[in-house]
Amino acid sequence: VAQGGVDELVRLRLEVDDGSVVVSLLPERGPQVLWESLDGWRRRDYCIVGSWNNWTAESMSMDEGCPGVFRYRGNVGGSGLSQEFRSYAELFRIAVDGDMAHTFYPDMHLAGPGDVIAHGPDGGAGDRAWLIRAGQLGIEFEVTLDLRAKDRRKVVSV
Repeated sequence: VAQGGVDELVRLRLEVDDGSVVVSLLPERGPQVLWESLDGWRRRDYCIVGSWNNWTAESMSMDEGCPGVFRYRGNVGGSGLSQEFRSYAELFRIAVDGDMAHTFYPDMHLAGPGDVIAHGPDGGAGDRAWLIRAGQLGIEFEVTLDLRAKDRRKVVSV
């Protein structure tokens, strides 16, 4: 939001170069304001949403040694012991920029990561989510989103 006095001139400069966007706001008085787009893999925030955190978006971390691969570590058991699965169980999806209308989700509900094709990101998940199972409370897990995977079954793994 730009604010200024009546009849005050403000110069707005837009630069687009090979996908990078820079917007500069140059008021007659006051400091220059600059907005820059993020390039490459960092231009999106890949978030995990799951049963252990009441389906709240939590950012995944990009693997610095492997651009395009994002990871999240958590612990099984926040949802309690599942009689249905006879184990501790957690469900999850991966949302782009925390937006539940743009998620990665499994081909079949309650599939294990790597067992079925990953779909998305789009709004077609319905009730489909991946399942993580563990025999003990508190077992650590790591979810990996590999955007470079050629095999859609390997896009999301645990």
